[in-house]
Amino acid sequence: MKENKKQLNDLTRTFYDESEAAQMSREIEDADALLASFDSPCLRAGLADQIQADMRRRSAAIHRKTVLLRSLLSGAAACLLIGAGLFWMLRQQAAPVLTAGADLNVQEIFSDETAASIASDLDEISEQIYAADVAGWDRLWDTELRTIQEIEEMELLTDNDFWKG
Repeated sequence: MKENKKQLNDLTRTFYDESEAAQMSREIEDADALLASFDSPCLRAGLADQIQADMRRRSAAIHRKTVLLRSLLSGAAACLLIGAGLFWMLRQQAAPVLTAGADLNVQEIFSDETAASIASDLDEISEQIYAADVAGWDRLWDTELRTIQEIEEMELLTDNDFWKG
């Protein structure tokens, strides 16, 4: 306790002169004593359990949405990679065999038709990705992340002994 008073006096002296610092220290100590004289409020029976159950339910709902969204995006990425791999394999089979000293015409291999076909395939895949409507998702990752962090903080608050009185 003596150490706390010394720290409080040192702190108030950094902002006020000697007489004001002593008065501020006394007022802070009196306020601490006043607060310590009252019992902490007790929660209604079952309220802490109700809050915890509500927070768990919300956390589970957000987790389900996140898992669904990740699954959709992973599936779309897998389809894109498989399509690109198949396209590359088919192009390798259709590519002319080069012999030493043979001239290679790049424009024959990468024609406008091939590029247009790839672009249209990618457009279709991106439309499918963006058309996926996840219930309640507003397409803002920052909002979703902030909501998850707030729920985790509330769970930490409700899981400790403070609420038990």
